[in-house]
Amino acid sequence: MKIRRVVTGHDEEGKAVVKWDSDIESVSGRPGFSRADIWATDQLPPRLSDEDPVKGEIGTTIANGSVFRIIKYD
Repeated sequence: MKIRRVVTGHDEEGKAVVKWDSDIESVSGRPGFSRADIWATDQLPPRLSDEDPVKGEIGTTIANGSVFRIIKYD
């Protein structure tokens, strides 16, 4: 499963810009299951940064945060 993710934001002048435009490859889990992590936060309310929040390992949940993922069952 390949998902195209487009994330928008604002530049220093307040104009809308594309921050990330990338293909997210799914990761296999148990047999018949794959997932693609789209977005994650490590606190609520979330803080926005210039770092891609899905780089690195994301577990099933994030304490006091959130995970948005697409799951495919075969």
